[in-house]
Amino acid sequence: MEQLRKVTQDRPDKHDFYMWSVMRRISIYVTWLSVRTPVTPNQITLLSLLAGLAGAAFFASSDPLYWLAGWLVVNIHLILDQVDGEVARWKKMTTKFGYFFDEVTHPIVNTALFVAAAMGLYAMSGDAQMLVVGLTLVFSASVLRMAGVYSDYASKNMYKLETRKLGAPKSWVARIAGVPFGLGGYFHVLSLAALLDVLFIAPVVNVGITISSSREIFFLAMAAAVPLFCVKKIFRLRKTLKDSRL
Repeated sequence: MEQLRKVTQDRPDKHDFYMWSVMRRISIYVTWLSVRTPVTPNQITLLSLLAGLAGAAFFASSDPLYWLAGWLVVNIHLILDQVDGEVARWKKMTTKFGYFFDEVTHPIVNTALFVAAAMGLYAMSGDAQMLVVGLTLVFSASVLRMAGVYSDYASKNMYKLETRKLGAPKSWVARIAGVPFGLGGYFHVLSLAALLDVLFIAPVVNVGITISSSREIFFLAMAAAVPLFCVKKIFRLRKTLKDSRL
């Protein structure tokens, strides 16, 4: 097991606390079983995608308990998302297509999650504006993802810049606070809102959109926050590449 960890998990990007400190501790056992079968990394990636879409489908319900069930299923998606790369490294089956396939599953699952959540909130409130908010989130998250992918590609391939290796935050508060901004972190926020809706009854507030649940509050907050992260990402990219030339 230690050798398996060393070969498949010894990477420098351990800044995503949830993925590296929680999911990786679980995924290694699934990997241990998977490497003893003829299953390929791309097949595991496909299973991961299907699990992510299945988990997202639960968020289309107006019942907060379904959202919590969706959180569990999306976690299976995240575990398998680690397993495919670990199996590829152990079996020496890493390929450019495999990397692309793995990367493209993330925006697909995030898009499905936002669309499903918007549908769930629309089913609960009957307010069509929630669908508009959902489309805003899809667009903003897509731009954020594209900016991140371009930043990595431009830095490493076009401009040959040295990329900064991030270490794990020393503070546990910083690690936990960073979870929503990690891989697939959006669904944690929506699931927390669903848990609050199970435990408490939110007051009805009308601010152009009638808000009667924690899920609506969190959803609107995300719709406002993600575009700001897009702007921050683009300005950071501009600062990184401003002195570079093709």
